[in-house]
Amino acid sequence: MPIPVQYAENIIVGVVYEGKWIWYISPADLWILDREKYHKKIEERYGSSKVFVGPMSADGYDIAVVNEITAKRFLDETVRFRVDVSHLRGLVKERISVSRSKSIPPEEFNRFLDEAIELFPSLLVNFDEKRLTSSYPEPMGYENYVPNNWQGEYRSIMPDIPLDQRYWIIDRENYFHFLEAR
Repeated sequence: MPIPVQYAENIIVGVVYEGKWIWYISPADLWILDREKYHKKIEERYGSSKVFVGPMSADGYDIAVVNEITAKRFLDETVRFRVDVSHLRGLVKERISVSRSKSIPPEEFNRFLDEAIELFPSLLVNFDEKRLTSSYPEPMGYENYVPNNWQGEYRSIMPDIPLDQRYWIIDRENYFHFLEAR
């Protein structure tokens, strides 16, 4: 059974590997691809990174840098976090009412957005193109902890998602239309 999406804890991530699209709902820290860079930054900032033990250590695998070479092993070891696009569609349908989102008064929009935002895809990790794109709304900076020879950037990943993987479009209805309307 998939873990629940929870804002800033368990996030939705799209992965491209060997030309295939894969969705994940997983702990946010799982997607720090270059743990060596991350720990170095923590040590610079706090003097030690030993107090910051993320889910990678807790889950029992020891891949310091997840890149195109270590991708298969990483993806095999994180298979329990994979979800099908139909599962994500079900979550969207269950939690977002299209009719409500079309008629929401401006003064209630921020509260509505807070409820809906955890269903937005946060990261796109493309192992084929050696690129991580983040639209994660918190100041984590995933794009700063990518492997050498990779590109990391912060921007919306929505346009990069193939139409058949846009889980927020159900029966030709865009459940995230409120993003475009504002």
